[in-house]
Amino acid sequence: MSVAHQPDTLDFTIASLDEPDAVAPDFHIWFGSRISWFDTSDAKPRHERFRADTRGLPDRYRDGVSTEVPFETK
Repeated sequence: MSVAHQPDTLDFTIASLDEPDAVAPDFHIWFGSRISWFDTSDAKPRHERFRADTRGLPDRYRDGVSTEVPFETK
């Protein structure tokens, strides 16, 4: 998936890799939307939605003012 505010970034699910255990996360995004019975067992940073330093993200999405999703998938 690609998003309009980050045209040079490619998002993919880690489970789609041949060896997903070889790639450890540095942080967790959209933690506020996680499945209620799931919790990560690591101490990595958790972001309710986006990381504050998400490149190209308008300020209104950083502070939680807007609840809409600011991207279109291609």
